[in-house]
Amino acid sequence: MDTRMSALVADPVSTVFDACVRVLQLIGDFTGIGYELANIMIFVVLHPALTVWLFVLWRRACTRAIKSE
Repeated sequence: MDTRMSALVADPVSTVFDACVRVLQLIGDFTGIGYELANIMIFVVLHPALTVWLFVLWRRACTRAIKSE
């Protein structure tokens, strides 16, 4: 634990990046699609789709709030 904590303090960006890569590798191994395809699915497909969906929901909520006034 001390080694990980000292690595986090010494170089937090690389430590967090390495942890994220390990998570992507686990997802790729678990699903059988591999690291690269898991990365594409999350950051090219899922994240933009989620962002657009949340934007649409936010705009609908704003429109409803204006109409109810």
